[in-house]
Amino acid sequence: MIVEMKKLTTLIFYRDYHEFLEKLRDLGVVHIFTKKNIHLDNEDLLIKMNLLKSYKETIKFVNRYPSDGIEAKIDHDGKALYENIQKYRNKLEKLESSIAILNKDRSSLLPWGDFSREIVDKLSKAGARIDFFICTSSKFKDVWKEKFNAMEIANIGGQIYFITVSYDNTIPEIDAEPFDMPDLTLADLDYKKDQLVKEKDLIIRYFKMANLSVASIEEAKNLAQQEFEFDSICQSSNYALDDKLIVLEAWLPVNTEDAVKVWLNDKDVYFTIEKPTIEDNVPIKLKNNRFAKLFEFIGELYSMPKYGEIDLTPFFAPFFVLFFGLCLGDAGYGLLIFLGATLYKFKANKKTKPIMSLLQFLGIGTVVMGTLVGTFFGINLIPKEAQMIALENQQSVTWIEFIRMNMLDSGKVFNFSLILGAIQVVFGMFIKVANQVKQYGWGAAISTIGWLVLVFGGGAVYFMKESGMEYKIAQFAVLSLSGLLILVLNNPKRNIFMNFGVGLWDVYNMMSGLLGDILSYIRLFALGISSSVLGLVFNDIAVNMSGDIPVVSQVLMAIILIFGHGVNIFMAGLGSFVHPMRLTFVEFYKNAGFSGGGKKYSPFKRVNS
Repeated sequence: MIVEMKKLTTLIFYRDYHEFLEKLRDLGVVHIFTKKNIHLDNEDLLIKMNLLKSYKETIKFVNRYPSDGIEAKIDHDGKALYENIQKYRNKLEKLESSIAILNKDRSSLLPWGDFSREIVDKLSKAGARIDFFICTSSKFKDVWKEKFNAMEIANIGGQIYFITVSYDNTIPEIDAEPFDMPDLTLADLDYKKDQLVKEKDLIIRYFKMANLSVASIEEAKNLAQQEFEFDSICQSSNYALDDKLIVLEAWLPVNTEDAVKVWLNDKDVYFTIEKPTIEDNVPIKLKNNRFAKLFEFIGELYSMPKYGEIDLTPFFAPFFVLFFGLCLGDAGYGLLIFLGATLYKFKANKKTKPIMSLLQFLGIGTVVMGTLVGTFFGINLIPKEAQMIALENQQSVTWIEFIRMNMLDSGKVFNFSLILGAIQVVFGMFIKVANQVKQYGWGAAISTIGWLVLVFGGGAVYFMKESGMEYKIAQFAVLSLSGLLILVLNNPKRNIFMNFGVGLWDVYNMMSGLLGDILSYIRLFALGISSSVLGLVFNDIAVNMSGDIPVVSQVLMAIILIFGHGVNIFMAGLGSFVHPMRLTFVEFYKNAGFSGGGKKYSPFKRVNS
């Protein structure tokens, strides 16, 4: 649900404004909007924003170098440590560039061997000119050996590396690529590289030590963020009365209203607290139960709800669990996800624990749906036709056999996916009615109510017809009532003719869109089947390719199974997360009348590490 907000407007004397903001930040419950892209018009703000980004990027960089048993911390404040890291990062970049050049020189020099440069220089002084050439084997001519004293040094990959010796100080005219020998020999290059690598290792050790002190960089980053936010608010201020007064507009949760009033009454400011209007851009604060709260970040990937509409998080959360389980479609995979998340949760930090809890629910959903479709690590648990008949003829059936009898084959899973889709779409239409009534009154929901009458009334008429009951009167009543609501009364504020035209367009969109929305849920069936089939394929590969050598066969089978199912879990798990999101954000949100566009509530307060 969306927490109710109140609008706070204050008038502050300009000399007291900075002090007031400092105290307001200590209060820590008021959300203040700043002007969009205000930093682009203010060079000082732009510098501070770039510094804040650099702090965040530096923290990510340092976290890539775990301490690995190093216990020595760096005794610097966060800003000094950040500056040193930036300096060493630049140095590391230059070192890596130099090492790459040395490696390139070494690889080009390697075919010539570790010769002595000093000897080459002595021969040159004695009048013997030595030139280095490279050509393909097909181009090399034996006549060069007689004519130019050519001597082959190496033949690597069809490339011949050779030298020529002349005593008249002329370059031989040879159809080959000349090679400019570097000033350093292989030994020189190796020595220089070793020195650079040692220097690089020292810098990396520094980064690992800095990892133990990353909290100090976090503190510096928080201070920079607070300074940026403070200055942004100051630059966004509205001045009045010849710039002597500053008008500050902010938002606060309704449950903090009394505390804020008490706090403001002690300050020398004028203020009002009132309910927002429909034109106000109210920040959004969500408050859900422990289960739905785990799915809030998924909804935020698309958009925060608009203030005044219904938060859809608790309504799509159960469907998301079912959809994920159906897409992954393997009870064994679900059990593995649940156990892995449970074990990791014991050592996870505060930020990671909610993700592990979410994975636990997704794992449970996968176990349930995987059991329903009868797949366990690629093994098909659905009994064959002969087994099914035998089970049905038994006088007493165990609970395991009962589950197996009620597992869904591929045809039933296909139908089940469509049924789930229809349920979510129709459920979304009910939410749309509630959304429209809440925001605009009953008049705005009449058309949607008409469609619900048509859907459920049509279902009742179909049931009556199949049961042999008289259905024509009921059919006429359903069509008449739904038609009246959809085509005539869809907007009581408009005239009937306008309503009829809009209603016809609505009929076209609903008849084409509703069927397409429900058919989109076939992806649940397709992904689940593909995951099960891939698991079965890896099982067959493991059995058929492992051979019959004792011990070796079992080890090879285990390697194939672990690798194959690992790849399948990763790929299928990715699809099982993405496609339920797509169904939620497109089909469900659309039919629920979701508007979105809200901005998350972010109170002006001091940031703690």
